[in-house]
Parts: sequence; C-alpha cells; structure tokens
Amino acid sequence: MTAPTPAPLVDVRGLTVSFGGGAPVVSGLDLSVAPGESVALVGESGSGKSVTARALLGLADGGRGGGRARVTADAFRIAGHDLRGRDGRVAAPAGLWRRIRGGDVALVLQDALTSLDPLRPVGREIDDALRLHTRLSPTGRAARVRELLAAVGLSGDGTDTGALRPGALSGGMRQRALIAAGLSGAPKLLIADEPTTALDATVAARILDLLADLRAPADGSPAAGMGQLLISHDLAVVSRVAEKVLVMRAGEVVESGPTAEVLADPQHEYTRMLLAAVPAGKPRGTRLCLPGATGTTAPPPPAARATPPAPAPTPATAAGAAADPALEAAGLVKMFTRRDEAGRAVAFRAVDDVSFSLAAGTTLGIVGESGSGKTTTARMALGLTDPDAGRVDLFGAPFAGDRGDGHPVAEAARRPRRPQLGAVYQDPLSSFDPRMSVGALLADAVSGGRTRRAGAHRRRIGELLDMVGLDAGASARHPRSLSGGQRQRVAIARALAPGPRVLICDEPVSALDVSVQAQILDLLDDLQRDLGLSYLFISHDLAVVRHVSDQLLVMRGGRVVESGETEQVFSDPQEQYTRDLLAASPALRAAAPGD
Repeated sequence: MTAPTPAPLVDVRGLTVSFGGGAPVVSGLDLSVAPGESVALVGESGSGKSVTARALLGLADGGRGGGRARVTADAFRIAGHDLRGRDGRVAAPAGLWRRIRGGDVALVLQDALTSLDPLRPVGREIDDALRLHTRLSPTGRAARVRELLAAVGLSGDGTDTGALRPGALSGGMRQRALIAAGLSGAPKLLIADEPTTALDATVAARILDLLADLRAPADGSPAAGMGQLLISHDLAVVSRVAEKVLVMRAGEVVESGPTAEVLADPQHEYTRMLLAAVPAGKPRGTRLCLPGATGTTAPPPPAARATPPAPAPTPATAAGAAADPALEAAGLVKMFTRRDEAGRAVAFRAVDDVSFSLAAGTTLGIVGESGSGKTTTARMALGLTDPDAGRVDLFGAPFAGDRGDGHPVAEAARRPRRPQLGAVYQDPLSSFDPRMSVGALLADAVSGGRTRRAGAHRRRIGELLDMVGLDAGASARHPRSLSGGQRQRVAIARALAPGPRVLICDEPVSALDVSVQAQILDLLDDLQRDLGLSYLFISHDLAVVRHVSDQLLVMRGGRVVESGETEQVFSDPQEQYTRDLLAASPALRAAAPGD
C-alpha cells in the first residue's frame, strides 16, 4: 500500500496583513510547506517576506496579541492547528501560541545580536529552550546543548562556547548559536529569516548541509522530515536548498514554482531584475542596477547631484598608488584570552603578523572565516583597538601601534587625523544612537560631536543625503523607521560627513537583499570614482568581494594565508584553504527549462 501523503505543516490561503487600518502589506498570499520540504520567499526589503513569517507565528504585531496588526486568511493551519477565527481573523489563545512557538515551529531571525540576551551565556539561551520544550534532566540538557553547538560548528577548538556571552562571539558565531537555540525543541517546522547572512562561505555551507539533513526523514517515514520556510535575499542559497520559491513584491507573490525552473527561466520582469543584480560573474566596475530596471531605486552617480564632502585626491594610477599607499599595516599582532572547556584562561593570537598595503583610490578586500581576525584587523586600522605589536600608517604617517620609536601612537595625537578615516559597519541600526534622528546623527558627524542640531548644518546634511540617494525628508526620521537599505545609506552618509579619504567597510551589504545590495555596491563604486576614496572592504560574500576589489587578502586563524590581485587569486588560488573557500561559496544553480 502507498503511504498516505502527510498533511502540510503550513496550509495558508488568502493571507492578508495590514497595520493600523492602512493598506495591506501582505495581500492574498497562498503558501504550503510539507514535511521535509523547503520553500523560499525572496524579494526586496519591504516586499512582505518577514511580515509573512511573523504572521505564521502570531507575531505580526510583535506578539502583543492584537492591536496594530490585522491578520486575516481564507485558511490558516500551522503544524496541524487551525488558527483562524469565525470572522476570518487569525487568532488563538496565548497558551496555544506558546506551545506552537519553539515546540512545533521555530523562528530563527537574521539579527542575532538583538535576538540573544547580551547578559546571558549562549549555552543558557539554548538550555532555557530545552527546559521549556523538552523533558530532559539538567544533565541531559547540558549534553544536548553541547550536541547542538557541535552541530552548528561551535566546538572542537577547546573553547567552551556555551559559557560565552554574545558580545564575546563574532557575528557568524552568534548566528550559529541562534540557529542552535532554534533547533533545540526539535521543531516540525523551521522558519529561517536570512539564517546564513552573517556567515562565511564554509560555515554557511555547513549550516545549509545541516538544514538539508534535518529535512531528511530520520526513520524513513515521509512525515518525519522537518519542513522549512527560508527567507533569503541570497539567490545562490535559495537555489541550493529550496525546492519551491515564491517571489514577493509589494506584499504580493508575482511568481512562484520549482526553484530551478523559476531561476532558469523567470517569467516576471521583477524576477529577472533580481537575478540581474546578483554580483557573481560581474567584472569590477560593472553596474549591477540597470537604468530603468523595474523595482530598483538606484540613485544617479553622486558627482552629478552633490558637491563632494571635502577635497579628495584623484584616483591613483596603479604605478602611483603602489608608491603612495593610503593605508598600510606592518606586522600587526593582537592577543586575547578566552576560557577553555576546563574554565582556564588561555591566551591566543587573534591577529598574527598581518601586513597589507591599500593603494590610494583602490579597494583591498579581506575574506576569511568567522574568527579569522578580519574585524580585529579593521579595528586596529581604525585605531579602536591597540595592537600588541606592529603599526598602521595613514598616508605615510603613523596612525596606530608603534610610532617608530618603540612607543605607541597616543589617541590625542591620532584624534586630529580621524576625519581622514571613516567606517561603515555591518549593522547600521546598532551603531546608531536610537534616540537620535537621521539629521541629528549627521549633524553630530559633521560637527565632530559638537552639536546634534540638524538645523545648524541643514545644507550640509542635505548634500550628504542627496549624495547617497535619500531625500531631504529623511533628516527628520529615526533610523528604526527606515528600511535596511535606507539605514545603510545613512551609515555611508555619516561616514562621509567629515570628508574622509579612506573608508573601512565591514560587511556593509551582508544584511541587504540582492537588489538593495546592488544599489549600495553601485553607490560605493560611484563615490570611489568621483571622490577618490580608498576602501578596505571586509566581507564573507566571495561574489561581492570579487566584484568590488582590486587586491585581496585571505585570512585564516589570524594570519594572511594568500594575497594578490583579486582576479588572480580567484582564478588560480595557490593555497588549499582558498580553494576550500571558493568551493564552499554557493553558486546560483538553475536547471535549463525542460530539465
């Protein structure tokens, strides 16, 4: 006899979500996820992907149980529970939602830093989920915590990762800890909102393999596999793990079907635009946002709209740049201590003899796994972390570390030169003061911290906003009311405010969907060309690094294992580690129509 087809874990028809009586942000969405099946939602910021995911768990209004969000559907069944009221609204007792969340359904969010309690060790976070959703003893829970951390690659180096707080972990390590917590209750359905955004290529590959294993039936039963709803802007990831894809735009599904078919032969113009924005295979200097492409809001080149923030050198020629580096590091070393599994303090080298030279007007990319020392190197280059050995020179003069006489550069001596060096971070929202408007943030940057009154620098703030493709009205808004791409534009405007000549970009596009990422990369390229900026560009996304970088450093375990011209390293890597990184990087996979 043929085994009966298991009931879908998600059976939703006609889902509509609106806020405060306004127009729907999700309209008429149909979604089905079967056990063992992976379905992906893709689309730009604001397309309704994350709202849809939260609505499936009764969290569209932040979990307040009503109020702002109005969620209705023609059918709404989650993990066997019919959660639709008689009036068509999605509603259920709070106790039922608590049993569903974390038990039947787990949600893994993109922003691990704000999702994890900063005051508790990550092992305690996982243990709490086990305590609430399993009957394991304390000893059994402790063993399970270790198993989950090992499953996501957070063990094996002698460090008791479970005893560390989120602030002691890299972004990728925090994301893995969050995934471990989500898996702790052995959910039937996993909703993953950008689960690999903060992960380097090898760790992301491991997580994707783990997700694939979880979908496989553990006992041969068709109902045993975990269903997964993946929300991602990374089309390469989607092509690797999802069997079906739904493309969303402005709250509606514009195209859906088997992933390979949709990506190989997209029928909707919007889907074609998303695929065109993928940087993989696009040479250095090639624009990713095509003029007039539907759905893009790419601004024109900055030089055509605004006065540069400060006089800047003309981009250097290759020969001239080599003779006059904008930023140079020699023999950087940084030591930290951590606790091993026995609780003993152990010293380790986070950065070990790192040297580089960033030519004026060019981009130097840095890639490597989480914990390889990329961000620590960037912090030493910014003068935010003092190196234990080595030095950093900015335009030929000591900026950090040894000043040349055996003594370190003092902050008092460095401070007048700080406007020459700016930074754009991975998570702009956490780098902003939540009490300040966009105008106040930019006024603070323009004045060097002397005022936060936007009116005092209205013209300058207007120039900066125009330069990054934002209208003047953004000055009065708070960053939390902006989309991810808009917040990153504000972060770039703030970095440009003092008129820097060098920008250090630490994962500046990792949290952005593919089309907004393309807009930001084009913007950075325009600014470099028109203002003569030099970039130190850190990213785990190898396709992005290849697209933007002239030179490349590959780091592992705090050391530089390979360096050279970007195309040379990608086309003919000399080190096995580099080859492993390239092999692990997800590539866009699409079957030819009819395959």
